[in-house]
Amino acid sequence: MILLLKTHLDEANSHLCMSRFGKAWKGLFVAGNGRCGGIIFMWKDDLLSVKEVYKCTQMINVTISYNHSEPWLFTGLYASTNSKERKELWNLLNKLDTSDTLWLISGDFNCIDKAEDKIGGKPFLIGNSLRAFNDLRTNARLIDLSFFGMRYTWCNNRVHNKRIQARLDKAYANERWLQKFSRTMVKHLKRLASDHRPILIDSKPKDYPIHAKRGFIFEHYWTDYQEINTRVRNSWDSIEWSNCSMEKIPLRHHEALVKEFSLEEIWQAISSMGRGKAPGPNCFTMEFFLHH
Repeated sequence: MILLLKTHLDEANSHLCMSRFGKAWKGLFVAGNGRCGGIIFMWKDDLLSVKEVYKCTQMINVTISYNHSEPWLFTGLYASTNSKERKELWNLLNKLDTSDTLWLISGDFNCIDKAEDKIGGKPFLIGNSLRAFNDLRTNARLIDLSFFGMRYTWCNNRVHNKRIQARLDKAYANERWLQKFSRTMVKHLKRLASDHRPILIDSKPKDYPIHAKRGFIFEHYWTDYQEINTRVRNSWDSIEWSNCSMEKIPLRHHEALVKEFSLEEIWQAISSMGRGKAPGPNCFTMEFFLHH
């Protein structure tokens, strides 16, 4: 299936565009408004069974099944550049009951949810729109599918200190979707005529790397939720420290490890680490340790 965004095509030209794929392809579209918007979603009719659920200027929602398998929900997004309109989109999606549904959501989100997904331009800030998006991610348990390839998918095509790059094009899925398609890979492809890179979502890749197992990662925005603080405290208090086992430490490291240290040294080491950096294989980022 194929998702085309920011087509700028009216109804007539959207139909014309879809017809050029050939008779084997079916499609849905949201017409553009002048030089703004436009979404086209295409699929091969002999391979997939697709039913329209809902569509508006910022998204197309469909259910998809393959060979009579369990249907899953796909949301193709072209989020507005206007933060108020994006907030309305996130609030609308947050009303969906997806607890028993396999859900994949992808497209141009026109926002970033962490500082490392942008370089250049204004500093990263958490506004009302991003808070609404984080609420959606938390409630629907959406997981960033991460990616392979160049980090940034969009560039403003300027140079030097006016150049801005960001990872705007992404894919998220809930836990149920990932249980069924656990080997899913997202690839950032080469940017050609557009200011965006196309992304390829492959649910059954042949070249899935052994080391690419998707595991737990602490999300930065979780620190905004009081429930997280309570869970961390309860988990910490429940640990039986006497039963914890440690791997043997080489003798050459022994003196350095038993040397006395101060709380100031610990705090200096933690606070000097960059945002989003994980100190070890447990994938707890610095935000977790700075907050707790």
